[in-house]
Amino acid sequence: MTTVLVSGASGYVGGRLISHFIAQNDISVVALSRSEKSACRIPQSEQVRNVIIDWDDAAQVAEICRDVSVVVHLAVANEAAANNEPERSFADAEIIIQNLLSGAIKNQVQRFIGVSTSKVYGKNLINRVTEDTPPAPLNAYAVNHLNIENKILERHRPDDMERTVFRLSNSLGAPANSSIPCWSLIANNFCQQAATERQIVLKSSGKDWRNFVAMHDVVEAIAMAATPSKGAFPEGVLNLGGPTSLPILELAHLVAEQCDKVCGYRPPIKTGPGETDNPPELVYEIRRLLDAGFTPANDIEGEISATLRLCQKLAEG
Repeated sequence: MTTVLVSGASGYVGGRLISHFIAQNDISVVALSRSEKSACRIPQSEQVRNVIIDWDDAAQVAEICRDVSVVVHLAVANEAAANNEPERSFADAEIIIQNLLSGAIKNQVQRFIGVSTSKVYGKNLINRVTEDTPPAPLNAYAVNHLNIENKILERHRPDDMERTVFRLSNSLGAPANSSIPCWSLIANNFCQQAATERQIVLKSSGKDWRNFVAMHDVVEAIAMAATPSKGAFPEGVLNLGGPTSLPILELAHLVAEQCDKVCGYRPPIKTGPGETDNPPELVYEIRRLLDAGFTPANDIEGEISATLRLCQKLAEG
């Protein structure tokens, strides 16, 4: 049986990923979180062992890595926290990745997977974006992720551990647990507005393009990389996004359309101030991932519908 260690297990991606692993009979999970409170958000199963981790304790981190085949690293400050307290988030991320990498190397972990963000491309996140597009981060959150990437993928390393970094675009879909904070994400926020306010209000004109990826595809791709028995998986950086991109306003209309089907009403959409010109179309290239054998389901509508149903349930109490 493959044992996968998931840091940041109580988060948005972590919860959905662990739910996916639970459905597999040949995978056990070591789920790391910092407190009992956050551990309560982690999906429960006999296949999952919850561990409250002290990231400053290198010995504990190394011990937890014993008998682990794959590490999936998700424990990074969210965008709001990183941008509000950049120095603290940098220091925190540094000690986590240092101790986790050291523990993984010491215990001869086969594969180390980091989940980063498309925001490391920063000002270059326009037109056609491939893994060869130079990073140009614009805020502390993106800089933090790029620093972690560099630690994972350092060129001169004394081991043969396989290392992959996913640069995740804008994921959407219901969380594994309703208490997981994920409502600042564009699509999920639109779903929440539609269900609770019966309207969708944009902060901009909505003309800017974004790449959106269904959470189902996010966890499928990570799980594929985390399953050594399925064969080799590319090392280095891979973009993880959806097959198509669209303007934010078009996504709002898609949410409104699904709300009509799920909730029985179509919320009005209000746009904010913004540019009068049409920004360039974004193509977020995922060819490396496709060449690795991954086939995205791209069920954006299904993820939106599930998120709307959850938001409606929460609104009704």
